[in-house]
Amino acid sequence: MIIFILLFKNKKKYLEKVDQFLIKNKKITFIHITGLGLIIGFVVGLIFNLITKGEYAEDTSAFDSNIFFYVILPPIIYAGGYGLDTRRFTYGFYYTLVYGVLGTVVSFGVTAVVTFIFDDLEFVKTTEGVQVRLLNSDILLFSACMSSTDAIAALTMIDPNKYPKLFSVIFGEGMVNDAVSIVIYLAVFDLVGDLDNPQKFHWYTSFEILGNFFIILFGSLGIGLAFGILSTLIMKKCRFLTENPIVEVSTVFLFGYTAFIICQKINFSGVLAILVCGIFQSHYCSKNLSVTGKVSTKISIEFLSLVAEAFLYIFIGISSWEYDGPFTSAEDHVELPWSWQLVVFEVLACFFSRFFGIFVLSWIFSIIKGRRKWQLNRWEIGIIYMAGIIRGAIAYALVQTIPGDGLSQEITKSTVFFIVVITTLGMGSFIPLWIKFSLNQIQNSERYGPDHPSIKDPLSEADELKKSIREDLLEEEEIKEKENRAFKLENWFHRMDRNYFLRWFVFDYEQKALELEEEEIALKSIGFRNQSIANSSGYRSGSLFSQLRDKNETRSQLRAQSQLKNRKNQSEIKESDLEGK
Repeated sequence: MIIFILLFKNKKKYLEKVDQFLIKNKKITFIHITGLGLIIGFVVGLIFNLITKGEYAEDTSAFDSNIFFYVILPPIIYAGGYGLDTRRFTYGFYYTLVYGVLGTVVSFGVTAVVTFIFDDLEFVKTTEGVQVRLLNSDILLFSACMSSTDAIAALTMIDPNKYPKLFSVIFGEGMVNDAVSIVIYLAVFDLVGDLDNPQKFHWYTSFEILGNFFIILFGSLGIGLAFGILSTLIMKKCRFLTENPIVEVSTVFLFGYTAFIICQKINFSGVLAILVCGIFQSHYCSKNLSVTGKVSTKISIEFLSLVAEAFLYIFIGISSWEYDGPFTSAEDHVELPWSWQLVVFEVLACFFSRFFGIFVLSWIFSIIKGRRKWQLNRWEIGIIYMAGIIRGAIAYALVQTIPGDGLSQEITKSTVFFIVVITTLGMGSFIPLWIKFSLNQIQNSERYGPDHPSIKDPLSEADELKKSIREDLLEEEEIKEKENRAFKLENWFHRMDRNYFLRWFVFDYEQKALELEEEEIALKSIGFRNQSIANSSGYRSGSLFSQLRDKNETRSQLRAQSQLKNRKNQSEIKESDLEGK
């Protein structure tokens, strides 16, 4: 067993290389990294079952939810927050809120309604033909679990440089969806999770759930933000902590994990707290770390996240042998109950609830905001819709915490398990084909060309180069007016960030800002102009990396020139002092 854990604990890193080889080099899109992870878990589970004759599968049925929520989940969520590109995240923030918050709530409500109807029709039966009536509390908790999605398969097929807004919306919605779905689950659990004192359902029950949702949401946000600010100020004031990279890594991670623990203990969302804390630390606290500390912190957090995800997918694969034991005897293996009718119906419910959470919301907000200002076309909305069909590790882990071991709870848990496997392997294989088809439609459409607002990224490096050329033809005030009119929220945040937040939270920011401002001014006059001259002469940069390399080389030259200028100034001052004496 130890040998297998050592072999597969870093499997995701190897699977990423395999996934990249299959998709980019061999053009194979029928499987992706998550599906490969599950298949490896199935193989490991099969080997263990053959060796132990089913005894190991019996042990996996006792899934300790505390191990998941306190050991496996925090590094995964924290890595997502700490590695978040805030520039991209704020770029599609409006759509992220619409789909990530409202879309998740709508998906939860639609799933709960259709599941109640299916249960009232008495269609839920076990494989042995036994009629099962699901408890109302189990249906609500099940619906909360089903509101959690997994968009990894979609993200691997979208080029963030070519389709920046689409990538930002899918990535942002996935991050927010994880947090919101767990908040919904906790809000429902606080109301109906006590089996010793079950709550009766009244007309105002939905309002109680909504009230708990907002309490947990804003409470978790506040705690996560508080610990992010505290860690940033400590690293800013206590500069002796930056002398050792190990101390830096430990300090940054412990503040995030402490926020998680506190929220979990007071029945708030630790996931949301550690996510917000990681985002804040990534944008502000990381600027107070040493160069070695920055790299060490990022690598350490990503390593912990990869190991945690690898362990979780292996466990899901091994757990599949609880439901079918062809290699074990009847005395050694007890097959857990499940209902194929409920599994098929809930798979269809995933599509149905997602339709309301994406297409219906898009239609409503396009009317509110105006169709011209709604900068997502129908093909991109279709991609976002399909990206959220898959149910992943969060849904599986949440359903394991449903209290009780009766037939209703067992059916609920087995249904989520099969939906995770079916959508990950089945839809995860179809989604890349759908994305490829949709992107080709966008690219070849006269209506949605490469300059359409839904595709074009005004914050990208390429557009910055184009803007520098247009400045020769348009007045600067006119350009600023257009930018402010198009991106009020993003510009407001960046303006507040530059003028206030960075000065409050970053050590010696004034000096750093002065140096960066001088470099940017010189880059506009030297680097960008050289780029425009090269473009006019027929040269086109091969990639964004080459542009960044040119900028870095220019910055190095500017630093050398600045140092030489300072030395000349110092020598002139000394000469004038000598002449005065």
